[in-house]
Amino acid sequence: MADNYKQFRTRYEDMSDGELLELAEQSDDLVPDAQAALKDELEARGLAAEADGPEPPAGNAPIARAAGELSFE
Repeated sequence: MADNYKQFRTRYEDMSDGELLELAEQSDDLVPDAQAALKDELEARGLAAEADGPEPPAGNAPIARAAGELSFE
């Protein structure tokens, strides 16, 4: 198991930030060693928060409407 993790980690170290973030979008499809190596590489690069995606808007946050009009819901 540790050998697989190391292989994945080495592969991910060679990938660009964008490639890692794209892979993170599909991380549920990865085997556990690949998920762990991806998580560790994202954290090492400070990308873990970006991989989680944007936070949903809080209540009463403005929602953009057509033609720049704002609405509060």
